[in-house]
Amino acid sequence: AVGANGLPRLVSGREELLQRAYILLRVPVGSFCYEKELGSEIPLLEQDGEFTLRAAEAAQEALRDLAGVTVSGVQADFSGQNAVCTVALETDLYGSLEVVLELPKEDASGDV
Repeated sequence: AVGANGLPRLVSGREELLQRAYILLRVPVGSFCYEKELGSEIPLLEQDGEFTLRAAEAAQEALRDLAGVTVSGVQADFSGQNAVCTVALETDLYGSLEVVLELPKEDASGDV
């Protein structure tokens, strides 16, 4: 997280959990050179009628090691300039939370 002065600041609790989940969901799996397993398939998925089903599976896989967190649903909206994927989470400590991912929108050919 970034503080008011523009520098990184320490986060904890609910905010730390959301930040961890966001990073795990938004980073394309295999793109972090020091830990190739980090990330999810969500940014790499084709934005079609099967997106929400595949995104839910990808979210569960990406968050598998995040203790006390389960994926309860995924919604997608492709109507805006960017695609928006909302991942609903159930957590042991903080109840229901949502992580919202903005993804580049594919053109008609499937390219980003």
